[in-house]
Amino acid sequence: EGEPLESVEALSDWLRALLEATGVRKTILIGHSMGSLISLEAASRAPEKINGVALVGTAYPMKVSSALLDAARDHEQRAIDMVNIWSHSGMAQKPSAPGPGFYVQGGSRRLMQHISRGNPAKVFYTDFSACNAYEGGEAAAAALHCPALFVLGKKDMMTPAKAAGSLISKLPAAEVVQIDACGHALMAEQPDQVLDTLF
Repeated sequence: EGEPLESVEALSDWLRALLEATGVRKTILIGHSMGSLISLEAASRAPEKINGVALVGTAYPMKVSSALLDAARDHEQRAIDMVNIWSHSGMAQKPSAPGPGFYVQGGSRRLMQHISRGNPAKVFYTDFSACNAYEGGEAAAAALHCPALFVLGKKDMMTPAKAAGSLISKLPAAEVVQIDACGHALMAEQPDQVLDTLF
C-alpha cells in the first residue's frame, strides 16, 4: 500500500526497515532485476544483517530505453506488453514449464496487469525511472563483505549477461552462473535451474 518509492536507495532503506521491524538478525537477499539493485544497496548499507546476496537478471547501470519509459508513463499496458515480449527468450513454450497448459508469457502478463490495477500511481514508470537513475551500484558492490552470486540469463535482452560486468569486476570472488535458453524472466522460463542454482 502507499505511493511507490522513487529511488533504489529509498527502496533499500524500506527493506532495511522491514528487516528491523520483523526482527531478522541475519539473512540472504535475493533480488531479480530492480530487486537485485535494491538487494545490493541494502547489503552495502546493512552489512551486519546480510550473509550473502544473489543478484538475478542484473545489470549496472540498469538503463531503461526511452521507448519503455514513455510507454510506462503514457500507456501502461503497452509497457507491460513490451516488457513481457522482451523478458522471454522466445515465443515457444519451454519444456521446463511447471506443468501442461502452463502459459509462461500469459502468466507474466497477468501478474503485471494485477500490479498495475492495484497501484493507481504509475508504479512501472516510477520503478523504471528508479532503475534508470541509480548510480550507486559499483560503490555498493565494492563495499560488500559477504558472498555474492550472479544468476544471469544467456538470452536476456533487458539485462544482458555482459551488462553485469562492472558489478562482477568489483566482486572478484563472486560466483557467476549463466542459464541457457533463458531471458530476463529466469524464474518463469527455467524455474528448476534457478532454484537449484540458488539453493
